[in-house]
Formats: sequence, C-alpha cells, structure tokens
Amino acid sequence: MNNQGFLQHISKIGDWLPGWAGWLTQKKAAILEIPTDLEVEHSGVCFIDRQDELDYLWYRLRESEARQEYAGYRVVRLLQLTFLPLEARSDPGLLQKMRTVLRGLYGSKVSFLYLTAGIFQNHQSPVGIVQCYGVSGFAPTLEEACAQSRRSLAALKGAMSGAYRQIRLQPLTIRIAEWIFLSFHDMNHVLLTVGHTDPRENARGDSGGIVHNPFVEAGPAAQQYTLQQNEILFRGMSDLNEEFLFLVLTSPVSLGAITEMLAGLAENTSTWAAWQNGLRGVSFGVSLPALLSGLLAQSTSQGYSEGQGTSHSTGLAHTDSQAHTDGSAHTTGVADSSGWSHVESDSISHSAGQSVSQGVAHTDGQAVTNGAASTESSGQVSSQGVGNSHSDSFDWGLRGGIQPGGVGIGANAGWGSADTSSSMSSESSMTGHSDTTSHAVTDSQADTVSQGESVSNVTTTTHSEASGTFGSHTVSQSDTTNQADTKGQADTSSIGDSQMQSISKGQAIGQAASTGLTVGIAPSISAHNSYQWQFDPAILVTQILRQQQGLLNLASKEGAYYTDVYAMARTEQGKQALMGLIPEAFHGTEDVITGVQTRDLTAGESEYIGKHAQAFTPSTRVETIPDVLSGYMDSTLLTMLQLAAYTAPGMFEQGTALTVQESTPDFAFRPDMSGDVLLGWQWSSETGQLTHTLYKLSFERHFHTAFCGDTGYGKSVAAERLAYETTRQWHFRSVVLDFGQGGGGR
Repeated sequence: MNNQGFLQHISKIGDWLPGWAGWLTQKKAAILEIPTDLEVEHSGVCFIDRQDELDYLWYRLRESEARQEYAGYRVVRLLQLTFLPLEARSDPGLLQKMRTVLRGLYGSKVSFLYLTAGIFQNHQSPVGIVQCYGVSGFAPTLEEACAQSRRSLAALKGAMSGAYRQIRLQPLTIRIAEWIFLSFHDMNHVLLTVGHTDPRENARGDSGGIVHNPFVEAGPAAQQYTLQQNEILFRGMSDLNEEFLFLVLTSPVSLGAITEMLAGLAENTSTWAAWQNGLRGVSFGVSLPALLSGLLAQSTSQGYSEGQGTSHSTGLAHTDSQAHTDGSAHTTGVADSSGWSHVESDSISHSAGQSVSQGVAHTDGQAVTNGAASTESSGQVSSQGVGNSHSDSFDWGLRGGIQPGGVGIGANAGWGSADTSSSMSSESSMTGHSDTTSHAVTDSQADTVSQGESVSNVTTTTHSEASGTFGSHTVSQSDTTNQADTKGQADTSSIGDSQMQSISKGQAIGQAASTGLTVGIAPSISAHNSYQWQFDPAILVTQILRQQQGLLNLASKEGAYYTDVYAMARTEQGKQALMGLIPEAFHGTEDVITGVQTRDLTAGESEYIGKHAQAFTPSTRVETIPDVLSGYMDSTLLTMLQLAAYTAPGMFEQGTALTVQESTPDFAFRPDMSGDVLLGWQWSSETGQLTHTLYKLSFERHFHTAFCGDTGYGKSVAAERLAYETTRQWHFRSVVLDFGQGGGGR
C-alpha cells in the first residue's frame, strides 16, 4: 500500500473516531491563573517551658477552595528521627513497614507530613540531615487545633514504633526548630515534584553502590538502579553543602471518591479499547443461483347476520261471584247448688233478651303478572371444490460490466415449471334466538253483606232457709241465629310484549398449493484481498488508562493520598542539584504512569508554592486535562507503597539519626522482680526505651559480678550503685579500688 493510500485510510479511521486528531495534536500550554486561596494572618513557634524542646508551630489562616472559605488555626507537631538499628539496612521490608504505617494513619484520618532539612552552614556547627515526621491539625480555635494535633501525633508515634523495632523519635531542639521556621521564609528557590515513584523493595545495603550491573545483566527483572532512594538525595546535597528543605504533605482520599474515579475511568477505558483495531476487505466471486419456489395459500371467509322481531298483545276479563251463609246456635244450661244458712228466703227472677247485627263490606284488589320465554334455533350448510393447473417457463440472458477487480462477462439461462393445485371448502352455520316477554294486570272487586240475630231467655229460682241449709236450681237457655250474604266482582286485563332475535353465522375455508424450480449459472472471475488495521494512538491510550485503572483498583482496597512534594534551596546551585537528585532517587518505570519529575516554576508560582510550604498547606490549583488521574495541578494521587518511597526512614548517618549502631540485645523483662537492693530501671528491647519498672536484686541471687563494656557505657555507675545498695541494705563491707586516674587507688 502506498503512502497516499495509507493516509487516506487513516483519514477514514479519523472519521470513525472523532476527536482523536485533537488528542494527538500538541497544544500550547494554557497559562493557569494563580489563585489567592491562602492568607497567613499570623504565625508563631511554641516551646516547652524550661526544656530544649519544640512543642508545636501554629498558623492563623484563611483558606478558600471551591468558592468556600475556611478560617482557623493550623497546628504542626514534628518529631525527629534519632535512632534506627543497623539491622534495618539489611531489611528488605523497610518500605513495606512504612506502607503499614501509612495505612494505619489513613484509617485514623491523620494529616501526615514528612520533612527533611539539610543543615550544613549553621554558625554554631553543621548538623547534617534531619529527618522529621509530623502531623497537622486544623480547627476554628487554637485550643481545638492543639488537641487534635496532639492526638494525631500519638497515633503517628505509635504507628512508627509498632512497625520499626527500637526506633526513636524525639522532639526537635530549639536550635533546629528555629532554623526550620526561618528557612521557610528565607529560601526563595522553590521546586515542585509530581509523578509516581518507583518503590525499590530490597535491602538498602551497607553502601550506595549498584548491586546489579546494567551493562552485564538484562531482562525485565534486572534492577538497574541502586537500592537506596532518599539516601541518594541526602548524600548528594551533603556533598555539595547545599542547605535545603524537602517537604511531603498528604491529604487522605476517601474510598468513596476513589471508587467513583475507578468507575469513570473503567468506562472511558472501554471506549478507547474498542477503537484499537478493525478489519477491512474486498471480495469478488462466482455465483450459482438456484431458486426453489413454492406456494401454499389458504383462505377463510366468515359471514354474520342478525334478525329481530317484536309482538304486542292485550287481554280483558270480567268475573262476578255471590255467596249466602245462614247460621243458628241453641244453648241450654242447668245449675244446682246447696248450702247452710240461718236465713231462709225464696226468690224467683226471669230475664229475656234479643240482639240483631248487620254488616256490609266492600273489597277491591289488583294483581300484576310478568312472563318471559326464550327460543333458540341453529342450522349448518357445507360445500367443497377442487382445481388443478400446470405451467412451464424458460428464460436466458447475457450481461457484462467492469468490476473493481477487472472486466467481467456473464450469461444465465433458466427454466422452470409450476403446478398449481387448489381446493376449496366452505361451511355455513346459522343460529337463531327468540326472546318473548309478557305482562298482565288483574283488577278485582267484592261486596259482602252480613246479618246476625241473637235471642236469650234466662229463668232463676232461689230458695233459702234460715236453718242453715239452702239449695238453688238454675236453668238457662240461649238461642242465636246469624245470616250473611257475600257478593264479588273481578275485572282482569293483560298486556303481552314479545321480542325475537336471530343470529346467523357462516364460514368458508379454501386452500391452494403450487411448486416450482428455477436454476441459473453465472460464471465469473473472482479475487479477494483483506487486511487488519491497528490504531496505535488508541492502543497507547488504552495501555495508559489500564495502568491508571490498576493503581485505582489497588487504592480502592487500601486507600490513597493526594501528595504535594515541595523542595526549597537557599541558592540557585542547590535548586539545580535538587532538580537532578530527586528524579535520580525516586524515578522508575515499574507500575509508573507519570514518572517523577521536578517542575521549574515562574516567580509567581514560586511565591505561591512557597507560601503553602511555609504554612504546611497543600496547593488547591486545579488543572482540567482529560484522562488525568489527579485533578489538582500540584498534587499526585499515590498509593501507600508509592508514598512510602518518599517517607521511609533513610539509612543515612550524617545527621541527627544514629543508623550504624546495633539494636539492643533482647534482655528479659521481669515486672515482678523481688529483692531489697534497687539497681535501676528495666530496659525494653522491644521499644528501645527505658521503662519505669524497677530492677531489683535479692540476697539469695547475689553472687560474683563483673562489669564489662566500652568506655562511657556506665560500668562505674552500675558498680557504685551495687556497692552502695548492698552496703545500705545488707551492711556489706565494700572496698573500692579505682585505677582510672593514672594508677592511683583508693
């Protein structure tokens, strides 16, 4: 493929991937505005009374970020590294231990900082390298900031002592604290460091030599750098006697924010990964068409009809009725009674009566009757038919043309036959339905006449004697006669309504089938060419984004820090040395997206970064660049291990840290020792510190004792203590012979 065709091909890919050309085109760096996000209203240093120790540095600040202002106090507490056993030089887990420290501080939500000061031109005496570990606290009041930083410092000291056996961290002296505080204002040559470090997780060794020779060894696992990192920076600046400050500020990033960044980055990565390669091809071929046709038809028809009828009928009836009733009743009664009495009398009474009653009654009545009837009917008619047909066909043709692969000539011929068979079937069904409704109203009337007559006749005879006995005889008779005549008349009328509805349905089904075959031949010459294209910019971007995705995936499990790294020198020569030593010490290529690089600043940027370094406050400048891991211009998102490369203790002897002395032997620790003689305090070989647990000696455990050691290790003091206590408690007689002063004895 020639160059012109290749360029055309690339231009077509550019049409498919809009915006890639803009990504490849180098753009001029935009001039970023320096924000006024920090104002230091006042600052000072606080020392512990009557002690040569720094308590804290404090700053009254006014910060602004994302259109929000924060006013309060920042308190910074620092501890200097004074001792790390010699065994740490051969410890391959030096960085991993610092990683665990950072992970613990991340869980404690501590704002951690690391500061290295190179003091070589002090008017009293050069100090060398001072490695400081510290914390900062920010609160609305100074008291709250002091309390917060004090708790954070306890967490830092505990984490460092837990990871590094027998490490010693001490407060800064007044001399060193004043030098650091004033140097932040005096050093005007400022550098900014960004990028991801390459942690070198091997033993630091006894020297700074190259363990693996890059001219002899090769392969991806070959280490082509020295195994030391910050020691390279310390050694280079010490040799030049260039004073400097190296400050690392950290800001914890929440796991929720890391997860959101990971999800957005994964979505962007999948888009670029889909644009990496594709396939294009050109094809010419021979065709042999063959056509097999068939027809299967089926038809269905359906009919529907509906009928409705209504009828109305009226009826009238008249009824007369008459009834006569006669009744008679005769009642006869006899009663006898006897008694005793002193009075005798006779009486007769007779009564007769007659009653006649007549009654007339008239009754009207009406009855309503409703009725309904339903009738259904159905019928079906079927018919069928069959038909056949046959047809033959023949066709031929000649064609020619110019195709992308050359000139083509073709001819085709075809013949065919078709048989058609049809069948028809129809079916008709009819359904009828009739509904009848009737309604009748009946009126009735009756007249009733009744007459009754009652005749009664009662005769009573009473006889009484005074002798005390009496008797009575009563005869009663009643005759009752009644008569009733009843007449009735009824008129009945009826009305009937009848409705009929019929529904008829019909259905017909038909089916036809035919088959045919047509065959043609078209000979031609064919050629085929295909190739796969790759879009290297998309491949490159995908690799970078997947590296970022791997770092974020690790950060989502253990956390990460936004890290600001500032370097300050007193002279231009010192600044130039820092620009080379920092990448030499921390740059690498393993799991690195952006290598460590120092950024030279303009005068305005130097003043801006210098002000933030003086107040131990990270920068808030935002840089909007697509597909960048960090949104802050002066910060880098680092994992725990990458940050450990900056902050792990440096095994460098020229300074305040003692790093060439062996660790204290593992002495036993007995908190319950018994005895009368007090010899001193017990030493902890775990923490490397003197405890307040008493070291006692009992009488039965006292025997011959020899004190051996180098000069200045306390042999004389320990022997004097033993002699004094045994004499005071057990009244021993002690003789002291001291030959340390030229052979004299006493």
